[in-house]
Amino acid sequence: MVRYDDPVEVRTGTGQEGPAQFLWRGRLWKVREVLDRRSQELPRRELWRVAAGRGRLDQEGRAADVFELAHDLRAGRWQLLAVGSGVGE
Repeated sequence: MVRYDDPVEVRTGTGQEGPAQFLWRGRLWKVREVLDRRSQELPRRELWRVAAGRGRLDQEGRAADVFELAHDLRAGRWQLLAVGSGVGE
């Protein structure tokens, strides 16, 4: 996993808890699967590990990459913490 500390804009789906899509560095990523969700006390935030992709398959044939997202519950902000190689290779 490559570490980041980048702000992201997250969109949630209707009737869906957590991220459905997110905008990172000008690119829209669609969440394909929530892999893990944890709560953290200090700082108070939710940590999400998701598989997300930009299309059906990327250029290397992967269905999705793994992203770690953090939701600051007090401020309402989302951060991208890490990105890992593909799921479904």
